[in-house]
Parts: sequence; C-alpha cells; structure tokens
Amino acid sequence: MANFIIKRDGKKEPFYIGKIKRGIVEAALKTDMQEKNAENLAEQISQEISYSIRNANEVLAAELTARVVSALDAVAPQVAKIWKKYQEIF
Repeated sequence: MANFIIKRDGKKEPFYIGKIKRGIVEAALKTDMQEKNAENLAEQISQEISYSIRNANEVLAAELTARVVSALDAVAPQVAKIWKKYQEIF
C-alpha cells in the first residue's frame, strides 16, 4: 500500500487509510445510514482502495479522491455526493 500521499499543493505526507475510513463513515452518517452500515461501507471501500494502490509508494490526492468517489458511486451514491462536497471544501 502507498506510504505517502501527494497533496494538491505538492506537499508529501504519510498516507493513512484510517483517514479515508473516518471520512466515509462521517459522510455516510449524514445520510440515513445506520452507524454499523457506515462502518461496514468504510471497511469495504478502504479495502478496495488499499488493494488498488498496493504496489504504489506514493499516490496523488486527486487520484485517491477519484478512486474513493468511483467506489462509493457504485454502492452508495448519496454518500459519494457528500464525500465530493467535503473534498471540494478541503
């Protein structure tokens, strides 16, 4: 799995899959999704993302965001919309 994420400003930071999980759970809870289902969704998506970047040392934040949104769109479009809005702010 990637060790570093390259932010939009070019800054390189350690990559933590837990941040993605937390973000997905927070976005899911803003819908009608129950907490347990939100946690299961976050685990599923984070596993997909981890697998997709397993051979990379670095990943671009924009690429990571696109992967998360794509995965969420496939299984939880409402959560994907909230995730996108959050990403636009930050």
